[in-house]
Amino acid sequence: GDSEKVLVVNGTGAMYDYFGNSNGAAMAPWAAYANDIKTVVVGYGITATTKYLLGKERTSSESDKQVSYENVKNVILGDTVKIIVGERLWSQDLTTMVKDATTGKTNITRNDIKNLEVINLSYSLETIPQYFLGAPNKVREIFVPKAAINAKSGAFSQSSDVESLIFEDGFNGFDDNATNVDFFGGNSNALKELIIPASVTNIPNGT
Repeated sequence: GDSEKVLVVNGTGAMYDYFGNSNGAAMAPWAAYANDIKTVVVGYGITATTKYLLGKERTSSESDKQVSYENVKNVILGDTVKIIVGERLWSQDLTTMVKDATTGKTNITRNDIKNLEVINLSYSLETIPQYFLGAPNKVREIFVPKAAINAKSGAFSQSSDVESLIFEDGFNGFDDNATNVDFFGGNSNALKELIIPASVTNIPNGT
């Protein structure tokens, strides 16, 4: 429909860091359309994203003002993207946890990636950030490029619907230290296909 928007980021080099340079001003210019964005494409030529590409908005007259990207279903990173600035593409506060005074249970009241179905990682991506998809989502396929020399802990820790997890031949981004623990988080109930190439010399605990 007319209200379904595609966010396309074009250009060359690193994106302007709206979050790091905002200094109290409004964040990215597309924040006003957050609710309507269904697909995000970071185009060929971009080498690094802005911190929290789909993040919260800050204004000079308020404390952090939340905008929601919870309707985003598809995220495609062009094959020149090497760096995802920060821990994730989404808001610093990916989820809002609220404790119910009656039951004592903690509930997620906000989740900006709850409807995410597709995440296409760049073939050039060097680091998969910690807690990259650190909240429940609907992603079913994950392809990890061999360029990812640093696949951090918890990157896909909440991706419990994943049916296919494939590491590109040549990948060896795991090492012996704790930064890789719980890369996949053990949420593998739906997993049907797992391809780990011979290039992987170590598989950390919790993967």
